[in-house]
Amino acid sequence: MPEFSALREAKVIERMMGPLAGLYVSKRTGQIDFSKIAMELKFDVDDEDDVATQNRELAKHMIARIWQGEQLSSTMPEIPYPFWDHNTWLDELEAAMITTEFLEASSVVKNEFITLYEKHRNYLAAIQESQTQAVQGQMMQGAMAQVTQQVAAKVAAETVETAMAQIQEQALMARRSPIERQLREAMVAGDREPPSRAPRQLPARAGAR
Repeated sequence: MPEFSALREAKVIERMMGPLAGLYVSKRTGQIDFSKIAMELKFDVDDEDDVATQNRELAKHMIARIWQGEQLSSTMPEIPYPFWDHNTWLDELEAAMITTEFLEASSVVKNEFITLYEKHRNYLAAIQESQTQAVQGQMMQGAMAQVTQQVAAKVAAETVETAMAQIQEQALMARRSPIERQLREAMVAGDREPPSRAPRQLPARAGAR
């Protein structure tokens, strides 16, 4: 249901913003493992399970050939391929290497296991680093877009305030008398002093010579 999906996404986001972000870090590469996030969000789980099953079967087959002494680094130097499920391969290789059989194996067999393991781990690290950079790039673009929107909104608000002030000023001028409007316009134009008036002359007193 959509509401449960939103709750799962909110939980993941909350974890990613705090110390629990370590739950999504790959112990093999130190990078964010986005497959863990996808698993928790239930994205394409059935498809991922099918792919993991195919890779697990192939990994077990190739591990058996290493136990038989085949040097895959020479007979199949092109493997692994980038599109393989490297996490599944690493699971199977680790399971084989944590055994007494591995400890007692020849140096040739051990080197084949280690070489194949490192190839898968390097692929996985490169994929996770690319995913991290892509996510960071999207976050940066989103942040820049948000800043641009905020600046545009501020400019628009200031423009509206200026226009409103001009309208109010015009309305106030319209209500004033013609003389007051002339004085106001003169002061705005730079003439801050009101026009001087000629001194009023008193009428002469009667009988004055």
